[in-house]
Amino acid sequence: MVKRLQYIIIFLFFAVSLVAQEAEQIQQKNIELEHIRSNIRKLKDDLKNLAKQEKESWEMLSNMKKQEHLYEKLVRRYESEERIKTGQIKKLREEIKQVEKETGSLKKKYSDYIVWLYKHGAESRLKTLFGSGSITRMLRRYKYLNHITEFGNKNLEELKDKKKELQRLSALLSDEVKERQRLIEEKNIEIADLQENRKEKETLINRLKEDSIALKRDIEEQDRARLQIQKIIAKLEEERLRKERLARENKNKGGKSYTQIYEKFENFAALKGKLAWPVKYGKIIKKFGENKNERLNTVTLNYGIDILTNKESDVFAVAEGLVSAIEWIPGYGSVVILTHKGNYRTVYGNLTDLKISEGDKIKGGKKLGRSSKSLDGPMIHFEIWKERSFQNPSLWLTRK
Repeated sequence: MVKRLQYIIIFLFFAVSLVAQEAEQIQQKNIELEHIRSNIRKLKDDLKNLAKQEKESWEMLSNMKKQEHLYEKLVRRYESEERIKTGQIKKLREEIKQVEKETGSLKKKYSDYIVWLYKHGAESRLKTLFGSGSITRMLRRYKYLNHITEFGNKNLEELKDKKKELQRLSALLSDEVKERQRLIEEKNIEIADLQENRKEKETLINRLKEDSIALKRDIEEQDRARLQIQKIIAKLEEERLRKERLARENKNKGGKSYTQIYEKFENFAALKGKLAWPVKYGKIIKKFGENKNERLNTVTLNYGIDILTNKESDVFAVAEGLVSAIEWIPGYGSVVILTHKGNYRTVYGNLTDLKISEGDKIKGGKKLGRSSKSLDGPMIHFEIWKERSFQNPSLWLTRK
């Protein structure tokens, strides 16, 4: 009895811990969502406060692009939560089906017991006992009749418990269905706002294409963006080295190596010269290294290449890898960084409509999103890194 009580206490402790942990996770998710919404509200307020002459400027375009990035982030969060809820609903329905099956079986057994009880009432039981012919037989029959009665009572209690469990699961299912519907409605609101934002952004881009001041600012921000990407790569490298150091210490204690995460990925180094392009159709408008803008008479350094697409085209992962970072960087908008086998990384800038999340393991050819419109037209920025050293993508991509 004491041991059973201990098991109950331990079970309750873990149950309460799990509930508390789940509540904490929900609260954290709500805080993150509210933080994103707060940033969107601030950006909208900033737009309202712009002076009339600033209404058509690079700052306004950058503001809209950041709003788009945040809206997409919200939508991805809602879609992720919706998928989780759909999975939970499916699991609950399976549990309900199983409980209904078990309840049906218990009802059948209890029905059989009631029939038996009707046939062997008090009078019949006495006849069965005293007509046994001997004390030994009478005791056996007595035990058998008691066993049948105990079975019937136990069956009834189990049936009551199953009904309560069925009610609990049904109520939980109803709550989950309502929560999924709420997520869908909120997601649709964000999608509507996102589409409206994109229309305004496209209108502004068309107006700013011939604006020399906006073009100059765009080039300056792209220069800063390249340095920002370099910092993110350096941070990812520092984190990799730290994890590898911890993994080595762990391995000495029988743990797993950190590099095992990437060991099953395809060999990135072997793809040099035959690497798939991140877009199906496109041409390089800014090559690796120095680029001169004839119109503005400026020279910029490019750590990768800029690919012009004939429209907002699908952008794909060039090789198998892990989504290490998704950032918004002025000049290149939404930027995705993938880590590949051998400490290689690929960078995809100026994306929209992202289809992946940080931490995703993806195959080569997986759609990441679409190329976004810029003052240069619909394009993507693409880089390849080996640890902290940038590579010339033109030497890696298959010749077209």
